[in-house]
Amino acid sequence: MDNSRAKDTILSRAKDVVESAKLQKVIVEGSRDTVHKIFDELKTHVCELMVDPVGHQVFQKIIEKCTGEQTTQILDIVIQQPIQFVRICGDTHGTRAIQDLMRSLCSEEHISRFMQTICHVALLLTKSTNTNHVISFCFRHFSPLQTHCLLQVIVQNCYQIALDQHGCCMLQQCIGKSPREIRDPLISGILTNSLSLCINRYGNYAVQYVLEMENCQVAASLAQYLDGHYVQLSCDKFGSHVVQKCLETRQFNSRRIINELISDIDSILVDRFGNYVIQTAWVVSQDDMRSKLLYHINKNYPLMRCNMYGRKILEKLSLWI
Repeated sequence: MDNSRAKDTILSRAKDVVESAKLQKVIVEGSRDTVHKIFDELKTHVCELMVDPVGHQVFQKIIEKCTGEQTTQILDIVIQQPIQFVRICGDTHGTRAIQDLMRSLCSEEHISRFMQTICHVALLLTKSTNTNHVISFCFRHFSPLQTHCLLQVIVQNCYQIALDQHGCCMLQQCIGKSPREIRDPLISGILTNSLSLCINRYGNYAVQYVLEMENCQVAASLAQYLDGHYVQLSCDKFGSHVVQKCLETRQFNSRRIINELISDIDSILVDRFGNYVIQTAWVVSQDDMRSKLLYHINKNYPLMRCNMYGRKILEKLSLWI
């Protein structure tokens, strides 16, 4: 049997459910020479194996047995074509295989070369759930120094990333599971762009997420960006959710927000989104602030009775007569 036929046979076995299990057993229990032979026959097919429903398991066993030199060879192949690398990261099996490869990187040179590729395609990797896993794993598995370049790319493009459904989720995962050295710059990036993010269908979730951290310093910084814009945000489909969250967050000064809302409350009381903000303001308000709200509601009562959104407030507050 010629060499190409032998490689095809090993590759076919690696992708067959029954034969793959046998091959994995040989890799785990076989001699060093046997494993080296299997490696030599499969190494040019690693990208294909990584995304195969069965073959990725063989890749996992092989990478666990690799020497430093063999790991270098696989790394060379996997990162050779950036677009192919992104496709592997985006595959259900490929994303796990990439993480297996990352675990096997045993030298600074390996990690540095891998991270250079990651940084080059970082924005593409924020566009799907599977590719997000790779970025999150980088921050969990490698040190802040090793991931500094990736962090810089994400922070510099924080606004663009937060506007994407998967990108927004990735930011939240990175903030929630990363050390402070990584978390703080990401939070800062969201805060800097918070006013624009508030009115985006996905970006508003990033702002709400940092609010849910219940950090006084974060809340104070966010307030600096949002002060003077609560009326505008209250009448926006997505911004209204952020204002409600601000009102409900104990680190925020709800009195200050309500006073700003009162400055233009006539329009908010009959707004399709603003009415929910007023309902929340009523719930969190106390004594004098609630009296102020009640004054303006009574003042606008005739108009609110004739408006479907105004009626929502009256019904919620049991003021409907």
